[in-house]
Amino acid sequence: MESLANFVAVLLAAIYGSGVIAFALAWPRNRVAMIISRVFAFISMATGFWLGFTLMNSNSLVVGGIPVLLGTAALIISLRRNR
Repeated sequence: MESLANFVAVLLAAIYGSGVIAFALAWPRNRVAMIISRVFAFISMATGFWLGFTLMNSNSLVVGGIPVLLGTAALIISLRRNR
């Protein structure tokens, strides 16, 4: 059971990390950073929706909502800064 808990912790860290990476890379006006930010934003939003859908309890809004919000914010910032 301990290895399963470690696997879940690594999986959640990767999901939240993709949102944080997308949000951090949304600010520079560099073309490569913009592309990487948008890719990670879509990954973050997709995995956030997946988490929210699969958990289906009171925690699903918080656990799935954080990556979705980070990805959405990164996408909006990236689109507005790099026009």
